[in-house]
Amino acid sequence: MMIHSPSQSLPPPAPGGSQSQAFKAQTEFQFSTDGGQTFSPGSAPANVSVRVQSSTDNGNTRYFDTEMLQLNVSGGTLPSGMMIRESPTRASLGCLSERTTAADYRISSFFDVFTEISLDGGQTWTPSIGPGEILLFPPLSADLRLTKTVNLGTALVGQMISYNITVSNLGPEAASGVVMTDLLPKNFTFNSLGASQGSFSLASNAVICYLTNLAAGAGATIVINATPDSPGLGTNSAGVVANELDPSLSNNSATVVTPAELPLLSVNLIQGNLLVSWPAAAGGFRLLQRTNFLPRTLWEAVTNQSFANGDRLVVKFTPPPGMSFFELTRP
Repeated sequence: MMIHSPSQSLPPPAPGGSQSQAFKAQTEFQFSTDGGQTFSPGSAPANVSVRVQSSTDNGNTRYFDTEMLQLNVSGGTLPSGMMIRESPTRASLGCLSERTTAADYRISSFFDVFTEISLDGGQTWTPSIGPGEILLFPPLSADLRLTKTVNLGTALVGQMISYNITVSNLGPEAASGVVMTDLLPKNFTFNSLGASQGSFSLASNAVICYLTNLAAGAGATIVINATPDSPGLGTNSAGVVANELDPSLSNNSATVVTPAELPLLSVNLIQGNLLVSWPAAAGGFRLLQRTNFLPRTLWEAVTNQSFANGDRLVVKFTPPPGMSFFELTRP
């Protein structure tokens, strides 16, 4: 039987010390319902309690005596009514070693556990003939990394920008249930999304990408296109999570800030023509005109057709008599 321990942990007891810890875990095993003729793999949750007693120290390695005080296994893929427990009358002893290296800790642990089985939901119990060896394993871990860039340092209102996001699994295990959430600035409107895998949904200003699974060493790319609707700083943050323990959360999120500015009008008199222009990248704008402020006149939409000239949109007029004022507006 293998026990995958949870992500929470406690430091080992000091030399000469002892401590107990209770936790929930996941077990993996094989079981037979035909007297041992065939075996089927199974897994089930378990409630576990262990005691760790400091034994001896040898250089950079510490040794501990251990005892499993509780092991209650039920549910999961076990047949209905089948339960497994650690014997309440016999000691299930083991050993743990911890070796310190320059980069990490190397831990090995086992128990010889006397188990009992119930086939009637815990009404009666049958003890095993001898102890079974149980190994403790750390939880499966996958170090996810998220990086993010934006194609523009400063955007114009009405100009679409692209957020480029890469999610990488640095391992050591595969990552399952990978979800990336991107929070668009409140003054931005979502336009479109492209991803190398999975699907996505929208919830207010949140773009949620369901990337499913990532093997160790694999990655996924996402491109989110959005448009600022009003001027201001656009702060965009994204983060990623998975089902597995992530040993380093510091690389799971990233933030970029993109200022959004209003486009500026340019008015020029060239060869007897009045040319009014603005950046073509600022989409969705209309040109308005008025002839006076005192007495006040209303803004009116310019009906002259605009044309592209390089990276600008231009409207050409015959200079009107008197003064004219121009303004850009978005519906």
